[in-house]
Amino acid sequence: MEYATSASAVAFGGAYTVFKHGSVPPSAVESVSSSQPLSFSPLTSEPQKIVVAQNEIITPTTQPIIVETTQDTERAERQRMLEKVQRFDEDLEGDIWLSESEWETLKSVHKKIAQVKNYVGYGHFNILSFDQMLKYAKNVSSIKAFTKDELNLLEGTFYRDAQDLGFMGNKVVSNLTNEIKLSQVSKIPGSGHYLFKGESEHFLNTLQKKVGNDLILTSGVRSVVKQYQLYFQKVIDRKGNLSRASRSLAPPGYSFHASGDFDVGQRGYGKLNFTKHFEKSNVYQELADLGIIHFRYTEDNMLGVRYEPWHIQMA
Repeated sequence: MEYATSASAVAFGGAYTVFKHGSVPPSAVESVSSSQPLSFSPLTSEPQKIVVAQNEIITPTTQPIIVETTQDTERAERQRMLEKVQRFDEDLEGDIWLSESEWETLKSVHKKIAQVKNYVGYGHFNILSFDQMLKYAKNVSSIKAFTKDELNLLEGTFYRDAQDLGFMGNKVVSNLTNEIKLSQVSKIPGSGHYLFKGESEHFLNTLQKKVGNDLILTSGVRSVVKQYQLYFQKVIDRKGNLSRASRSLAPPGYSFHASGDFDVGQRGYGKLNFTKHFEKSNVYQELADLGIIHFRYTEDNMLGVRYEPWHIQMA
């Protein structure tokens, strides 16, 4: 319908509400009787609905109103996260980088951690505690104790909120000095890795019986120290980009390998076991056909981590 061709105004207590010729969005219609008198609301900082006769409402505005729903926001966030997962090994806008001084400190820390690993051996290193690492570094003359700056970096990395880096998973280990006792784990023959006794160990045995000896354990229990070593290597490989590293590997304290998860692979596949190529292996196809596997980081995960078809979810 059409309205008055000239602007009209009605005064109430000194405030004016003005309505002009124009049309009204259908969603703004309210039903009123045509016999009712016109009703106006005083002006405020927000546009006011003006109820007029003939079942119409006019809302004066000079700019289009864009309404973003919660659903729209969630959809946009989901799309943004999926893009990061798909482009996990690229430098992206908003990524967090080490400063120049932090970069140098991290490299020296990583070197000392590697020296401790070589000293204690690959298998034992998987369950080495933070305090044990410090003790070895201090008492072994070829390694040398961690400096104050190095300790600050270690603590800062562990206690930092990983969501700052784009990793949205939960914190698994809250205490930096957490210990994994030998009585809690079993060493898996031929792998150099440990699994927690009980559910994790039993499930690996079940999978190996169903799939066969081609299924191997590629990573089991990881202490905080082990996660430091893996994570810092990722950061170094990514030239100091913490966010990019966190899209490939959980920061220390956030790895589910500390609570029961483990990785599996195809015998003879080597490093391909930690790539999407693992999907083409006979082991993966048989695992998928079993219908009893839950993968921690799926292609559409909202944790900000790359797709890992080798990572078995337990916890």
